[in-house]
Amino acid sequence: MKQKYSVIIEDKKSSCTVKQVSQNTYDQIHNMIKNGADDMKILNSLTEITTTEDNIVLSGVSTNEAIGYVSDSGQNYVIVHSI
Repeated sequence: MKQKYSVIIEDKKSSCTVKQVSQNTYDQIHNMIKNGADDMKILNSLTEITTTEDNIVLSGVSTNEAIGYVSDSGQNYVIVHSI
């Protein structure tokens, strides 16, 4: 089965957006985190996250719902905060 990768963007304490991303973007996020980049820098620097709307899987859900969705789908995921 092909691996799927998602970013959970936590907009507010109770509102998240789940975006499906490429493995390349997923790996870039992990590298940026490892190199000390903050979440806003990550969000603003990756085009796939900031400009593409057709990759939104869920919107307006809680963090627990977002994690549950990606976990149940067997997706690799990372959480970033936009606040």
